[in-house]
Amino acid sequence: MAEEFTSSNTIVVDGENYDILPKDENAKVGDKILIVDADACQFGAPYKDGDIFAVTEEGIGGDVTCGNYGFIVDEEYRVLRPKFAPRETQHDRLNTLTEAKISDLYAHIERLERKLGAMDEDLTAVEERIEDVAEIAEPREDESEYMFITVNMNDRHGNRRKPSEVISEVAGTIREGMRQ
Repeated sequence: MAEEFTSSNTIVVDGENYDILPKDENAKVGDKILIVDADACQFGAPYKDGDIFAVTEEGIGGDVTCGNYGFIVDEEYRVLRPKFAPRETQHDRLNTLTEAKISDLYAHIERLERKLGAMDEDLTAVEERIEDVAEIAEPREDESEYMFITVNMNDRHGNRRKPSEVISEVAGTIREGMRQ
């Protein structure tokens, strides 16, 4: 007669610890099973007590098929359940890496939005200063009331100029216009 197993029994398979589940637990495809009471009448390649197989097909009432070992009835085996969570798969690692990259991208976007907001504030300050300077310069009586000034916000290398440089240029242009 086969030995009785309880849920406290464990076995090591390929360096992994497994619990040997009670007799009433049926195996599913992909589960590992331990042969505990090999039947003398076997329908495939021979197997014996102590053999461990992976279930490839489920039958009726807990009976299973394990590759070319054929039909194994539920009385012959016990299901093995990993004691610890299965090892991380490559797919899991890729998901973790992808989540980390997305998180990094969100953080980078937030930093860029803050910089853009600061640049927008600087530009608003420049525009306000230009308006203040333009209001100080009063037009001559013989000229129109408006003065149009075009200012390049980038230097000759395409780099963004400092607000103080732009203000100085605008103020200088207004002064020259008033002298004429």
